[in-house]
Amino acid sequence: MSWIFYALLAPAVYSVINFTDKYIVEKELKDYSCVPVFSGIVAIVFGTCFWFFTGMATLSLRDGALIMASGVLSVLSYVVYLRALSEEETSNVTIFFQVTPIITLILSLIFLHEPIALKQYIGFFIVLAVSIGMAWQPGEKMKLSRAFWYIMLWDLSLAVSVIIVKFVVEQASFIKIFSYESWGVALGSALLFIFSKKIRTSFLKTVKTIPVRTIAILVFNEIMFIFSKALTFFSFTLGPAVLVNVLEGTQVFYAIVYGWI
Repeated sequence: MSWIFYALLAPAVYSVINFTDKYIVEKELKDYSCVPVFSGIVAIVFGTCFWFFTGMATLSLRDGALIMASGVLSVLSYVVYLRALSEEETSNVTIFFQVTPIITLILSLIFLHEPIALKQYIGFFIVLAVSIGMAWQPGEKMKLSRAFWYIMLWDLSLAVSVIIVKFVVEQASFIKIFSYESWGVALGSALLFIFSKKIRTSFLKTVKTIPVRTIAILVFNEIMFIFSKALTFFSFTLGPAVLVNVLEGTQVFYAIVYGWI
């Protein structure tokens, strides 16, 4: 099956995750700071199970460290993403995601020496202008919303992760990469738990009182997140990584449709 199918399916799943995250932040948890820790727990369980049942394949020390670093980066940036969701509509946050392919192209040019065509430069300014326009808050002094800056940081972390995965995926299989990235997410969650008193206190307090239904929603959402990442990584093995990343821009379409529903 064409890589395009998987590249289009991944953002459809991501959009479901975005709306579920928004629901969790607003309706299920008084303090969303604990969510990245739950993400790490689910990631290490599923990543290890996947690794075990697919033959316990290993990466080289360098490639393993790079992929795990990508996972650590993604879960650390998850904190600012949740903060953005708490302050902005889901569909608007999703629109801000469209800056990720722009940053990816720039990083590809710098680190992978991939050329950027004129039409890509034009697309750069169009997408950036639209994102800034959506984030602009009219008032006595025109200013960008805080959610915009949170998502810009999130976009940067995603772009760096794409570059890392693209670099390693040319030398390793999807099966090997997926497990290591999940372990990286678990490691990042552990670091947050250890070094962030706010997150540690939030998790310990929440885990004592959290309803079973909320746990089920959290686990479901994390499984969907793992599934969407698997689709993206698999797309990288079949097609050009930059084009896969660009097709993730269809997430705006899915978000608008889901939001309307």
